[in-house]
Amino acid sequence: MSIEDTNDIYDSTIQVLASFQREFESLRAENQQLSESIQQIVFEMNTRLKEQGNINWELKSEINSAKATNGELNNKIQEKDEIINEKTSLIQSNEATINEKICKFKPKMIN
Repeated sequence: MSIEDTNDIYDSTIQVLASFQREFESLRAENQQLSESIQQIVFEMNTRLKEQGNINWELKSEINSAKATNGELNNKIQEKDEIINEKTSLIQSNEATINEKICKFKPKMIN
């Protein structure tokens, strides 16, 4: 092998190394861009998750408030039902008393 051949091999090796260096730098730049994009996406996702967490908390609060209101309304309805049942019993008792008096009064009217 001659010195010219060695120089050619050396030059070719330098060119290949330079090509690898450029390709490596290109890949490094692309990797950096992808990393920045991923960081931005992660930041946006975290922001959205926090917003969604706040919305969920507000909805839970509203649901709990509605449950409390519903419980109060159910208690009031139950109280009103009890009053209605008491009044119904009283009306039925009064009707029975009235019917008894009517039955006692009818024979007196016929005579």
